[in-house]
Parts: sequence; structure tokens; C-alpha cells
Amino acid sequence: MDDQSSAQETLRQYVKLDSKLYVSTQNIRNILDAAPVAIVIVRLSNNHITYVNQKCCEVFRTTREESIGDVSANYWAVQAEREEYMRQFEAQGFAKDIEARMKRHDGKEFQALVSSAIVDYAGEKARLSGILDIQERKDLETNIRESEERFRTIVEKLPFPVVITRASDHVVMYLNPIAEAVGLVSKDEAVGRQAKSFVVIPADRRRLAEDVRLYGNVNNFETVLTNHHGRLMHVLISAVQTVYGGEKVLLSGIQDITSLKLMEQELRKLATTDHLTNIANRRAWFERAEREFLRFQRYGHPCSILCLDLDHFKQVNDQYGHQVGDEILIDFTNRSQQCIRDLDYMGRLGGEEFAVLLPETDVDQAEKVSAKIQETIRKAYETKQGISLLYTVSIGITQFCKDDATFDQALSRADRALYAAKNAGRNRFVTG
Repeated sequence: MDDQSSAQETLRQYVKLDSKLYVSTQNIRNILDAAPVAIVIVRLSNNHITYVNQKCCEVFRTTREESIGDVSANYWAVQAEREEYMRQFEAQGFAKDIEARMKRHDGKEFQALVSSAIVDYAGEKARLSGILDIQERKDLETNIRESEERFRTIVEKLPFPVVITRASDHVVMYLNPIAEAVGLVSKDEAVGRQAKSFVVIPADRRRLAEDVRLYGNVNNFETVLTNHHGRLMHVLISAVQTVYGGEKVLLSGIQDITSLKLMEQELRKLATTDHLTNIANRRAWFERAEREFLRFQRYGHPCSILCLDLDHFKQVNDQYGHQVGDEILIDFTNRSQQCIRDLDYMGRLGGEEFAVLLPETDVDQAEKVSAKIQETIRKAYETKQGISLLYTVSIGITQFCKDDATFDQALSRADRALYAAKNAGRNRFVTG
């Protein structure tokens, strides 16, 4: 082959290789143009841009014509960040997820993640960089952070306890200062523990969790909380679901109603308790007796009544004064209660009149209880003034009967039996 033919063959091979290179480069461009992130290819020889994809034009708000041939450094807003990026790239041959401020064609800055690698492009070494615009994400993170800071500031200033628990496992994440100040729990004690561990009543734990699961919130849920010191606190809990620290949480406001509950208990006691003897008053005793009568009607279990009246009590008051009379009433109550069970229910109906309900007790057993009471009070009582007094009691006994249409019928029988005991000479019991 002569020199001319050799040159022509070499040219044909060159054209063929160049054509393959063109096709290969074009294929790369087609792939990169479809990429969802901004792609920039920069010659390593002069740091000039040789390719940008469509997404890059959108992100930097420019055109390919404006970008090709430009110096890549012009796209960096902070040159110190670019220098650090270049040091890492030159040392490793790649860079991954470098966060930096970039600059759009109109001069506006935005936050981006940059990852780069060395590639062969159009027959020469180049730096291919993927640029992800994260400005919206950074703005959102900033807004969330600022929102959470505002949220925390508000929560910390609230004048009632607030507890934040993770929705997924109900572990306490945060409690505000007032929750610690009122002695609910300390931060060290609470954070990291499941909120249910502070709820005393197991049924309340289940019901509270179920309400949150079904409705997503809780309104004025009444329960009792405790801390590691064993202190009990009656509370109302109101809770709503929200987001805190990027997680779904339950924000619970807690109202301490312990003093209110104690007041309610005291008022209930005042309404149902005889102030002198500290046993049931007339109203409370009759309410309980009516319930026992209904229970008897339904199940037929035996139940007896004792009607008791202190003998010649007026003479005690007249001779020794009402203060001594009150002492006798208290002493009689205390001694009588030693003769009955916790199941039984004693009440003062007025003056020196008393009554005792004896559930699950027939007449024979009721007579034994009556005899025991009378035996117990035979010993003289020593008053605070040093006076030794003997007193006695008359008792009427009856048992609920199937023929009783109302409780009053049974009570009337016991009353008649009591008067029979008094008419028979007092200090005895009679069954009616």
C-alpha cells in the first residue's frame, strides 16, 4: 500500500472512531438530559463548563448557551466553600454530598448538595457534578426549627403541666417546668419512660390508650397519677396529636384536681356522716338500706335489721349535761362497731336512735349480734369528768321477708319490736 492509500485509510479509521465517540457522547447526553438533578460537566484542563443538562438550566435559571464555556467557579456563592470542595475532590478523586451555597444566573443564592466524580467525556478527562437544590428543604427545616422553638417557648410558659409523649410507643419526650414545679414528676424521672407507668389504675391505662387510638385526642380524662415517691395526684388529662421534633406526638395538658377531689370527699362525708359519732347519718343509712332491700328482692339472700335505742338517755342529758350525753353516744357507737363486721352498716337515725344493717344474716344470727352488743356495754363508762356511768340499750330485730313490698314494711316491724322491748322493761332485744 502506497503512502496516499495509507493516509486515506488512517483518515477513514479516524472518522470512524470520531463517529463512535460522537455517538457515545450523544448517548451520555441523552441519559444526563433525563436526569432529575442538575448535571454539570467541567473540563479538568481549564475548569470550563462543557455540558449542562436541562435540569441544571432550570435550577440555575440560565440557558445552555449562557453556561457552556463559562467558568464553574462563577456558580459558587462562597469561594471558601468551593476551595474546600476542590481540596477534597483533588485528594480523593471524588466528592460526595458537599453542602454549599450556590449562585443562580440572576445572582440569587440557594443551598445545594454537590457530588462529583472524574469521567471521560468527549475524549478528555472531566469532572461530572450532580447538584441537588435543597433550598426548599432547608427553608422547611428552618421553619420547623423556628416553629418548634416558638412552640417550646409557649409550652414552657403555660401555667399548667404539659407532657409530650411519642405517638409510636408513648415514651415521654418532654415536660414543661411547671410539671416539675407542682411535683408531678421530675424531668430525670419522666423522660424516656412510658407515660402509662405513671397512671395508677390499670383500667385507666387501657381506656386512655384506647381513646387515643380511636379518637386521636382525649378530653378531661380523670385518673390518678403517681411518681417514684409514691405521691398520688388526682388529675384531668386533655391531649391532642401533633408533630414535635419531626415526630408524631401526643401533647397532654394536665390539671391537678387533688384538692378538689379531697374537698368533694369531705363534702360527701359531711353529707353522709353523722358529725358526732362519725358513722352514717339518717339519709345515708336509708339509702344503703333501700339498696340492700332491692338486692334481697333480686337474689333472696337473707338480711336483717337492728333498731337500737339507748334506755333513759334523756335522764343522762338532764342530770349530767349534753357533753356527757355526747360522750355516751360516741362510746356506744365505738363499742357496737366492735361487735359487727365490716360488711355491716351502722347509722345514727337521730338523738339516741341507731340502726344496723346485717347483710347475709338471718334472725338467729342477728339475735347473737344483739346479745353481743348488750354484753359489750355492760361495763361502766368513765367520762372525761371522771364520772362512772352505766347505760343500757333496747333492740328491735327483724329480717327481710318475701311478703315485704317495700323496705318501710320491714323497718316498721323492727320499730314495733323495739317498742316491745322497751315496754317489756328495756335492756333486752325482741324479734319481730
